[in-house]
Amino acid sequence: MFPNYYLSQHSGAEVKVALDGGGGDELFFGYPTYKADFYMNIARHLPFKKEISKLVQHLPVSHEKLSFDYKLKKFCSGLEFDHKKAHYWWRTIITEKEKFDLLHTDRSFPDTYQSYETVFKNLSNLDAFEQFSYADLQVWWISCGLYQADSMGMANSLEIRVPMMDHEFVELAYQIPVKYKLSHFKTKPLLRKLSERWLPEKIISLKKSGFHIPLASWFCKELKDFVEENLSYDRIMAIDFLNYSEITKLKEQHFQKKTDNSYKLINLMVLVEWYHLFILRDNHNLKRLKIV
Repeated sequence: MFPNYYLSQHSGAEVKVALDGGGGDELFFGYPTYKADFYMNIARHLPFKKEISKLVQHLPVSHEKLSFDYKLKKFCSGLEFDHKKAHYWWRTIITEKEKFDLLHTDRSFPDTYQSYETVFKNLSNLDAFEQFSYADLQVWWISCGLYQADSMGMANSLEIRVPMMDHEFVELAYQIPVKYKLSHFKTKPLLRKLSERWLPEKIISLKKSGFHIPLASWFCKELKDFVEENLSYDRIMAIDFLNYSEITKLKEQHFQKKTDNSYKLINLMVLVEWYHLFILRDNHNLKRLKIV
Protein backbone atom coordinates (compact mmCIF):
# COMPACT_ATOMS: atom_id res chain seq x y z
CA MET A 1 0.00 0.00 0.00
CA PHE A 2 1.28 3.47 -0.85
CA PRO A 3 2.14 5.40 2.32
CA ASN A 4 0.42 8.63 1.22
CA TYR A 5 -3.28 9.21 0.98
CA TYR A 6 -5.45 11.92 -0.45
CA LEU A 7 -8.68 13.50 0.83
CA SER A 8 -11.89 13.35 -1.16
CA GLN A 9 -15.23 15.02 -0.54
CA HIS A 10 -18.02 12.59 0.21
CA SER A 11 -21.42 13.82 1.38
CA GLY A 12 -19.81 17.04 2.51
CA ALA A 13 -17.20 15.30 4.67
CA GLU A 14 -13.54 14.64 4.03
CA VAL A 15 -12.71 10.96 3.51
CA LYS A 16 -9.19 9.58 3.65
CA VAL A 17 -8.54 7.46 0.56
CA ALA A 18 -5.44 5.29 0.03
CA LEU A 19 -4.27 3.67 -3.18
CA ASP A 20 -3.29 0.00 -2.89
CA GLY A 21 -1.25 -1.91 -5.45
CA GLY A 22 -2.80 -5.19 -4.34
CA GLY A 23 -3.24 -7.87 -6.99
CA GLY A 24 -0.23 -6.66 -8.98
CA ASP A 25 1.99 -9.47 -7.75
CA GLU A 26 -0.55 -12.08 -8.83
CA LEU A 27 -1.29 -10.49 -12.22
CA PHE A 28 2.32 -9.68 -13.12
CA PHE A 29 4.31 -12.42 -11.36
CA GLY A 30 5.81 -10.41 -8.56
CA TYR A 31 6.30 -13.15 -5.96
CA PRO A 32 9.52 -15.20 -5.64
CA THR A 33 7.27 -18.29 -5.67
CA TYR A 34 6.94 -17.85 -9.43
CA LYS A 35 10.72 -18.04 -9.72
CA ALA A 36 10.57 -21.22 -7.64
CA ASP A 37 8.07 -22.63 -10.14
CA PHE A 38 10.55 -22.00 -12.95
CA TYR A 39 13.56 -23.41 -11.09
CA MET A 40 11.55 -26.50 -10.21
CA ASN A 41 11.47 -27.41 -13.90
CA ILE A 42 15.26 -27.63 -13.71
CA ALA A 43 15.69 -29.07 -10.21
CA ARG A 44 13.25 -31.95 -10.69
CA HIS A 45 15.60 -33.40 -13.34
CA LEU A 46 18.73 -33.23 -11.19
CA PRO A 47 20.27 -36.53 -10.09
CA PHE A 48 20.32 -37.20 -6.33
CA LYS A 49 17.76 -34.47 -5.66
CA LYS A 50 16.43 -36.34 -2.61
CA GLU A 51 19.91 -36.55 -1.13
CA ILE A 52 20.53 -32.88 -1.90
CA SER A 53 17.24 -31.94 -0.21
CA LYS A 54 18.25 -33.79 2.94
CA LEU A 55 21.62 -32.01 3.03
CA VAL A 56 19.96 -28.61 2.57
CA GLN A 57 17.81 -29.17 5.67
CA HIS A 58 21.04 -29.17 7.74
CA LEU A 59 22.16 -25.72 6.59
CA PRO A 60 22.75 -23.24 9.45
CA VAL A 61 19.61 -21.31 10.32
CA SER A 62 19.56 -17.58 9.72
CA HIS A 63 16.95 -15.34 11.28
CA GLU A 64 17.35 -12.64 8.66
CA LYS A 65 14.16 -11.50 6.93
CA LEU A 66 13.15 -14.19 4.40
CA SER A 67 16.67 -15.61 4.59
CA PHE A 68 18.30 -17.63 1.81
CA ASP A 69 18.36 -20.81 3.90
CA TYR A 70 14.64 -20.47 4.70
CA LYS A 71 13.72 -20.13 1.02
CA LEU A 72 16.09 -22.89 -0.10
CA LYS A 73 14.78 -25.34 2.50
CA LYS A 74 11.19 -24.52 1.55
CA PHE A 75 12.01 -24.96 -2.12
CA CYS A 76 13.71 -28.32 -1.66
CA SER A 77 10.93 -29.65 0.54
CA GLY A 78 8.49 -28.93 -2.29
CA LEU A 79 10.36 -31.01 -4.86
CA GLU A 80 8.59 -34.17 -3.72
CA PHE A 81 5.28 -32.87 -5.10
CA ASP A 82 3.97 -32.39 -8.61
CA HIS A 83 4.30 -28.87 -10.04
CA LYS A 84 0.84 -27.62 -9.03
CA LYS A 85 1.01 -28.83 -5.45
CA ALA A 86 4.59 -27.51 -5.16
CA HIS A 87 3.33 -24.04 -6.12
CA TYR A 88 0.81 -24.24 -3.28
CA TRP A 89 3.52 -25.61 -0.96
CA TRP A 90 5.79 -22.58 -1.39
CA ARG A 91 3.16 -20.52 0.46
CA THR A 92 2.30 -22.86 3.32
CA ILE A 93 3.26 -21.96 6.90
CA ILE A 94 1.92 -24.80 9.07
CA THR A 95 1.91 -28.19 7.35
CA GLU A 96 -0.88 -30.75 7.56
CA LYS A 97 1.23 -32.91 9.90
CA GLU A 98 1.99 -29.92 12.14
CA LYS A 99 -1.72 -29.08 12.33
CA PHE A 100 -2.43 -32.60 13.51
CA ASP A 101 0.37 -32.42 16.10
CA LEU A 102 -0.70 -29.00 17.39
CA LEU A 103 -4.31 -30.02 17.93
CA HIS A 104 -5.69 -32.42 20.51
CA THR A 105 -7.65 -34.53 18.09
CA ASP A 106 -7.63 -37.89 16.36
CA ARG A 107 -9.61 -36.48 13.45
CA SER A 108 -8.12 -36.23 9.99
CA PHE A 109 -8.56 -32.91 8.22
CA PRO A 110 -8.92 -32.24 4.49
CA ASP A 111 -5.61 -31.21 2.98
CA THR A 112 -5.79 -27.45 2.45
CA TYR A 113 -4.31 -27.99 -1.02
CA GLN A 114 -7.92 -28.68 -2.03
CA SER A 115 -8.53 -24.92 -2.16
CA TYR A 116 -5.93 -24.64 -4.94
CA GLU A 117 -6.80 -27.96 -6.57
CA THR A 118 -10.43 -26.86 -7.03
CA VAL A 119 -9.30 -23.78 -8.96
CA PHE A 120 -6.72 -25.67 -11.03
CA LYS A 121 -9.40 -28.11 -12.27
CA ASN A 122 -11.13 -25.28 -14.12
CA LEU A 123 -7.94 -23.88 -15.71
CA SER A 124 -6.57 -26.80 -17.73
CA ASN A 125 -6.68 -24.76 -20.95
CA LEU A 126 -4.31 -22.10 -19.57
CA ASP A 127 -0.51 -21.89 -19.53
CA ALA A 128 0.89 -23.41 -16.31
CA PHE A 129 2.11 -20.04 -15.02
CA GLU A 130 -1.22 -18.39 -15.80
CA GLN A 131 -2.84 -21.17 -13.76
CA PHE A 132 -0.54 -20.39 -10.82
CA SER A 133 -1.28 -16.66 -11.13
CA TYR A 134 -5.04 -17.12 -11.33
CA ALA A 135 -5.11 -19.63 -8.47
CA ASP A 136 -3.15 -17.23 -6.24
CA LEU A 137 -5.60 -14.47 -7.15
CA GLN A 138 -8.61 -16.64 -6.35
CA VAL A 139 -7.37 -18.40 -3.22
CA TRP A 140 -4.95 -16.00 -1.58
CA TRP A 141 -5.79 -12.52 -2.75
CA ILE A 142 -9.59 -12.61 -2.96
CA SER A 143 -10.07 -14.78 0.14
CA CYS A 144 -7.42 -13.13 2.32
CA GLY A 145 -5.42 -10.20 0.96
CA LEU A 146 -8.35 -8.18 -0.38
CA TYR A 147 -10.34 -8.81 2.79
CA GLN A 148 -7.40 -7.74 4.97
CA ALA A 149 -6.92 -4.49 3.05
CA ASP A 150 -10.59 -3.61 3.31
CA SER A 151 -11.07 -4.57 6.96
CA MET A 152 -7.86 -2.88 8.14
CA GLY A 153 -8.72 0.23 6.15
CA MET A 154 -12.21 0.40 7.64
CA ALA A 155 -10.79 -0.16 11.13
CA ASN A 156 -8.76 3.03 10.63
CA SER A 157 -11.44 5.10 8.84
CA LEU A 158 -9.52 4.77 5.59
CA GLU A 159 -11.08 4.05 2.19
CA ILE A 160 -8.84 1.61 0.29
CA ARG A 161 -8.84 1.81 -3.51
CA VAL A 162 -7.35 -1.12 -5.44
CA PRO A 163 -7.13 0.00 -9.10
CA MET A 164 -5.51 -3.24 -10.30
CA MET A 165 -8.61 -5.11 -9.23
CA ASP A 166 -10.80 -3.21 -11.68
CA HIS A 167 -12.40 -6.02 -13.70
CA GLU A 168 -11.42 -4.44 -17.04
CA PHE A 169 -7.80 -4.15 -15.92
CA VAL A 170 -7.77 -7.81 -14.76
CA GLU A 171 -9.23 -8.93 -18.09
CA LEU A 172 -6.59 -6.93 -19.94
CA ALA A 173 -3.77 -8.38 -17.82
CA TYR A 174 -4.81 -11.94 -18.67
CA GLN A 175 -4.83 -11.12 -22.39
CA ILE A 176 -1.13 -10.24 -22.27
CA PRO A 177 1.08 -13.26 -23.12
CA VAL A 178 3.06 -14.69 -20.21
CA LYS A 179 6.39 -14.11 -21.95
CA TYR A 180 5.93 -10.34 -21.53
CA LYS A 181 4.94 -10.51 -17.86
CA LEU A 182 7.27 -13.17 -16.47
CA SER A 183 11.03 -13.00 -16.03
CA HIS A 184 13.17 -15.54 -14.24
CA PHE A 185 15.63 -12.84 -13.17
CA LYS A 186 13.48 -9.94 -11.94
CA THR A 187 9.96 -9.44 -10.67
CA LYS A 188 7.14 -7.74 -12.60
CA PRO A 189 9.28 -6.88 -15.68
CA LEU A 190 6.35 -5.45 -17.67
CA LEU A 191 5.35 -2.99 -14.95
CA ARG A 192 8.98 -1.96 -14.54
CA LYS A 193 9.25 -1.35 -18.29
CA LEU A 194 6.04 0.68 -18.41
CA SER A 195 7.24 2.78 -15.45
CA GLU A 196 10.36 4.01 -17.25
CA ARG A 197 8.45 7.02 -18.56
CA TRP A 198 7.69 8.31 -15.06
CA LEU A 199 10.10 6.82 -12.52
CA PRO A 200 13.90 7.13 -12.14
CA GLU A 201 16.05 4.06 -12.75
CA LYS A 202 17.01 3.72 -9.07
CA ILE A 203 13.33 3.17 -8.25
CA ILE A 204 12.62 0.81 -11.14
CA SER A 205 15.65 -1.37 -10.36
CA LEU A 206 14.84 -1.79 -6.65
CA LYS A 207 14.57 -5.36 -5.45
CA LYS A 208 11.23 -6.56 -4.14
CA SER A 209 11.17 -6.26 -0.35
CA GLY A 210 7.54 -6.81 0.59
CA PHE A 211 6.09 -5.83 3.95
CA HIS A 212 7.78 -8.50 6.02
CA ILE A 213 9.22 -7.42 9.36
CA PRO A 214 12.17 -9.22 11.01
CA LEU A 215 10.01 -11.33 13.33
CA ALA A 216 12.49 -14.21 13.40
CA SER A 217 15.19 -12.04 14.95
CA TRP A 218 12.85 -10.07 17.21
CA PHE A 219 11.29 -13.23 18.65
CA CYS A 220 14.72 -14.30 19.89
CA LYS A 221 15.63 -10.89 21.28
CA GLU A 222 13.39 -7.89 21.91
CA LEU A 223 10.13 -9.82 21.69
CA LYS A 224 11.14 -13.10 23.31
CA ASP A 225 9.28 -12.26 26.53
CA PHE A 226 6.28 -11.19 24.44
CA VAL A 227 6.20 -14.63 22.76
CA GLU A 228 6.56 -16.41 26.10
CA GLU A 229 3.79 -14.34 27.65
CA ASN A 230 1.34 -14.80 24.78
CA LEU A 231 2.05 -18.51 24.39
CA SER A 232 2.35 -19.21 28.12
CA TYR A 233 1.25 -22.40 29.84
CA ASP A 234 -1.87 -20.81 31.34
CA ARG A 235 -3.04 -19.21 28.10
CA ILE A 236 -2.54 -22.39 26.03
CA MET A 237 -4.04 -24.74 28.61
CA ALA A 238 -7.18 -22.60 28.71
CA ILE A 239 -7.79 -23.67 25.11
CA ASP A 240 -8.63 -27.34 25.27
CA PHE A 241 -7.86 -28.20 21.64
CA LEU A 242 -4.25 -26.90 21.58
CA ASN A 243 -1.26 -29.08 22.42
CA TYR A 244 1.01 -27.10 24.75
CA SER A 245 4.00 -29.45 24.42
CA GLU A 246 4.05 -29.09 20.63
CA ILE A 247 3.83 -25.31 20.85
CA THR A 248 6.70 -25.36 23.35
CA LYS A 249 8.77 -27.35 20.86
CA LEU A 250 8.19 -24.71 18.20
CA LYS A 251 9.25 -21.96 20.61
CA GLU A 252 12.40 -23.74 21.77
CA GLN A 253 13.44 -24.68 18.24
CA HIS A 254 13.14 -21.04 17.28
CA PHE A 255 14.87 -19.62 20.36
CA GLN A 256 17.76 -22.06 19.88
CA LYS A 257 17.96 -21.15 16.15
CA LYS A 258 17.39 -24.73 15.08
CA THR A 259 14.78 -23.50 12.62
CA ASP A 260 12.84 -20.37 11.73
CA ASN A 261 9.38 -20.82 13.26
CA SER A 262 8.50 -17.13 13.35
CA TYR A 263 5.56 -17.43 10.93
CA LYS A 264 4.17 -20.40 12.83
CA LEU A 265 4.51 -18.60 16.16
CA ILE A 266 2.84 -15.38 15.02
CA ASN A 267 -0.10 -17.35 13.63
CA LEU A 268 -0.46 -19.25 16.91
CA MET A 269 -0.31 -16.02 18.91
CA VAL A 270 -3.08 -14.50 16.81
CA LEU A 271 -5.22 -17.63 17.27
CA VAL A 272 -4.65 -17.68 21.04
CA GLU A 273 -5.37 -13.95 21.42
CA TRP A 274 -8.54 -14.20 19.32
CA TYR A 275 -9.79 -17.20 21.31
CA HIS A 276 -9.20 -15.51 24.66
CA LEU A 277 -10.91 -12.32 23.52
CA PHE A 278 -13.96 -13.60 21.70
CA ILE A 279 -14.56 -17.17 22.88
CA LEU A 280 -13.34 -17.17 26.49
CA ARG A 281 -14.16 -13.45 26.85
CA ASP A 282 -11.04 -12.90 28.94
CA ASN A 283 -11.89 -9.81 31.01
CA HIS A 284 -8.26 -8.75 31.38
CA ASN A 285 -7.75 -8.62 27.62
CA LEU A 286 -11.15 -7.03 26.98
CA LYS A 287 -10.36 -4.18 29.37
CA ARG A 288 -6.86 -3.80 27.99
CA LEU A 289 -8.25 -3.33 24.49
CA LYS A 290 -11.14 -1.19 25.78
CA ILE A 291 -13.76 -3.57 24.40
CA VAL A 292 -15.66 -3.47 27.70
